[in-house]
Amino acid sequence: MSEKRDIFLRAHTVVVDSKKGKKGKGKRRGGDLRRGLKKWPEYAVVFDCETRIDTGQSLTFGFYRVLRLDGDSYQLEEEGAFFDDDLAARERDVLKRYVDAAETEVKSFPPRFPLHPRSRFVKQVFYRYARKGALIVGFNLPFDLTRLARRWPKGKKNEWSLVLVQYADGNENLHFPRILIDPIDSKKSFIRFTAEWISKTGRDMPTAIGDSRFLDLRTLLFALFNQALSLKKACELETFRKHNLPQKIEHTPTGKVTIAEIKYARQDVRCTAALLNAAKHEFDLHPIPVLPDRVFSPASIAKGYLEAMNIEPPEQKFDVSLKNLGIAMGSFMGGRSETRIRLQEVPVVPVDFTSEYPSTCVLLGVWNILTAKSLFFEDATVQVRKMLRRLTLDECFKPELWSVFRFFALVKPNKHILPVRTMYSGGTPNIGNNYLTSSKPIWIAGPDLIASAIQTDSAPEMIRAIRLVPSGTQPEMQPVNLRGMVEINPRWEDLFKHTIEQRKLHKTDKDLQYWLKVFANSMYGFFAEINPEPTPERRPVRVRVFSGEDAYIPNKRVHVKEKQGHWYAPYLASLITAGGRLLLAMLEKSVTNAGGTHAWADTDALAIVSSRNGGSLRHVPGCSGIRVLSWSTVQRITDKFEALNPYDRAAVPGSILNLVDANFENADPSSRRRQLLGFSIAAKRYTLYERSANEVTIVDPKAHGLGYLYPPADSPKNWHDSYEAPRWIYDFWEYLLRIALHLEGKHPSWRALPQMMRMTVTTSNVLKSLHEWEGFRPYNFSLLPVLADGGYPTNINPERFRLVAPFESDQTKWKHLKCINIGDPKDRKSYGLTSSFISSEFGNKAVVETFENLFYRYMQHPEAKSLGPDGEPCKSHTRGLLARSHIVAGKHRRIGKESDRRWDEGDDLESLMYVPIEYEQPGGESEDRSLTRARERLIRTIKDIGIRELVRFGLARHIRCGRRILEKICRRELVDRSTLRAYDCMLRKYKAP
Repeated sequence: MSEKRDIFLRAHTVVVDSKKGKKGKGKRRGGDLRRGLKKWPEYAVVFDCETRIDTGQSLTFGFYRVLRLDGDSYQLEEEGAFFDDDLAARERDVLKRYVDAAETEVKSFPPRFPLHPRSRFVKQVFYRYARKGALIVGFNLPFDLTRLARRWPKGKKNEWSLVLVQYADGNENLHFPRILIDPIDSKKSFIRFTAEWISKTGRDMPTAIGDSRFLDLRTLLFALFNQALSLKKACELETFRKHNLPQKIEHTPTGKVTIAEIKYARQDVRCTAALLNAAKHEFDLHPIPVLPDRVFSPASIAKGYLEAMNIEPPEQKFDVSLKNLGIAMGSFMGGRSETRIRLQEVPVVPVDFTSEYPSTCVLLGVWNILTAKSLFFEDATVQVRKMLRRLTLDECFKPELWSVFRFFALVKPNKHILPVRTMYSGGTPNIGNNYLTSSKPIWIAGPDLIASAIQTDSAPEMIRAIRLVPSGTQPEMQPVNLRGMVEINPRWEDLFKHTIEQRKLHKTDKDLQYWLKVFANSMYGFFAEINPEPTPERRPVRVRVFSGEDAYIPNKRVHVKEKQGHWYAPYLASLITAGGRLLLAMLEKSVTNAGGTHAWADTDALAIVSSRNGGSLRHVPGCSGIRVLSWSTVQRITDKFEALNPYDRAAVPGSILNLVDANFENADPSSRRRQLLGFSIAAKRYTLYERSANEVTIVDPKAHGLGYLYPPADSPKNWHDSYEAPRWIYDFWEYLLRIALHLEGKHPSWRALPQMMRMTVTTSNVLKSLHEWEGFRPYNFSLLPVLADGGYPTNINPERFRLVAPFESDQTKWKHLKCINIGDPKDRKSYGLTSSFISSEFGNKAVVETFENLFYRYMQHPEAKSLGPDGEPCKSHTRGLLARSHIVAGKHRRIGKESDRRWDEGDDLESLMYVPIEYEQPGGESEDRSLTRARERLIRTIKDIGIRELVRFGLARHIRCGRRILEKICRRELVDRSTLRAYDCMLRKYKAP
């Protein structure tokens, strides 16, 4: 079955300016230390705010510590407290009595423990030390800064612009510059002052805008350990045991000023100050010319090492044409992820590649390109065409050939297996590894073409090919010690190769081994780094678009500039990810050649259907003639990849394809093998488990499609850190399997709880979407109930109905929360929650989705990128072996950066609202031909019956009938043709009650 769909290709863009969009050389960055800024300034101010626990989360009080650098660590110089200017006198007295009696750790006489109102603290402590260039430190710093703010208007680039000091009449005091917070995502932000200081007395030296020093310890620790840590978890890190850090007090905030709350808050600041020194010690192990407050991810540290080696960024030393940048960006795709056997229990042996992307970099010779003096793109049409005609799977196992795979080719695919980005379902483009036919030529990365050739035993018609040819070696590169221990000289050592080898050689040093793993896996993403930068509302920009063969200026200006990262080199990023997909294609082909198949694929891993002695898969629909491979057969396949091992065998012996640890008891490779079972629903929705009769033991569950929800139950205190998911995810999958496999078992105690999302106000756009309800301020967090389709109260406009509730960590109280409609600023009613449609008729209640509903909806999620065993598109009930779709390309549409972080970062409402930019070509219709508008007859019928009634009808008849789709139809928006046919069919079955 073939489907004609528009396909989406990434684009390289340049803002059209007076130079007509010509590519310019970037400036050398990383110059903060060269400008004289100290890595660690003399002073640091650590503070933390306590707040009310209602939706407003306004400041009640806080504590601070002024620290001074003494040798290698910061020492306490002043400790104090502050309170909101409007705090009630009774609560202020509680705080004052505590401060008067408290013993401070500051060695001074007489002992001093100042207590300030917020306004005085901001002026005399916060800004006083900021003028001296002090490091302003917090854990989740943006939240605390916004508690101190009086106003938070939108900045010139839509960032937060915090006003901390005002005159009595409410006007801003310009002697105290604003703080700009530009969020990267819900957990990381750029923070700086707006302008230079305006000194009243002339005694203080003005501090330049670039000298702003704001350090969010949560961000720094993420960069160091690649973990999103809470303050509690950070203080418990094994790496920090030697620092003997103080630990958080177990306490549930009440939003009141009590002695317990005061002690809890003071201990938090004590923990944060101690954690600053521990993080400083860890960061100082890295000899990189980067400031700790300029580090935002592990990639920031990796880029710091490249600067320490004095390697010039590609955009500075390589003269790559805009067309070639567009070719590379147009062929850029992410990792491959899919389900092959759906809703069936099968025995599996999951395998993965040793550091797939670093290994791909070594095989492709990426380091040779990165350290080259110059880079050329030469015509390689004849050589590539000849190679594709004769290439076999066995030849792909020759490492010396991989450097030849560094090419891009313009081809006209005709049912060739390639990564295809299109609208498989939903409202955002997705990538599937499917058959593609395109009458219009398309540029494809070399490794993807190789993968297609070995899987289809044919090569597409090729028009042209270009190959990357590095020349010479960049001079003046310098050696560096990774984490101060592992020396590497970039002139003759491959950084990717050396890092993996040293990681294997330092198994006894757990801290170093872990960091080398994080470091190695962070050294490729920044080659495709794009930072969307909103323009001022009334100043959209015109851009020139380069993608594949197309180069044009869209008719419409855009409100977002895509700013390329400093190490942007899309030709490297595209080849690396394509190389990873080639490894998976080689593995898949090896499995199918052995007569087997896989249950799912996920970026660097494949779950091979296998048992100890092998067997038949005849019980699985579509698997007639396909075998369950034996363990010995799987071992022979993994051994085959030893030929591609690019590392020193003394450090990394054997194959680069390995059995994952879960194949062994207690996830210990030195233990006995165990038989795992696998169950998969859709891409990234799968689990590994063991089963004995009716007993199911979850081994490795995936949280994709669940992570956006706030946990319905807390993990037990003895829950081991080695588990990658919280306890409720394990319980969720066990219960889901028992439903799917018709097994009896206990129900989770939380299944009747409403689904809730923890949301953070990260951007001004989010606040605007909330109609700037008066109780909200930047970085407030709250709970958003997940409403059922049609679950809004009577006489409510669903388009203006979005409930929010005060954040409540006690899940047992969720059913009784009082919610406020922030979708309509004129609606001041309070709404309750119910899980029953009947009770929703009475009072102001909304019907919320429960976790019980989630079990069934989750299992019904189709693998929309694939076909079922019957050759029809995969539906919610489809079971068995899935097949690849055949996509016939319609229009080639050019888009900007994709972002679908909902399933990973559920507390960022912006990620749910994000839609990639589409750069429409002049004179072209950009609509997908598989999308259309409903006929007026269908719209009238829906309106006559009523959306609410139709949703209930669908629920009663188990028909997928979504309120949002019905509303789109009534608004005459574009909807998939097959969806319109399904709804038309449903309406024929409807009978009025």
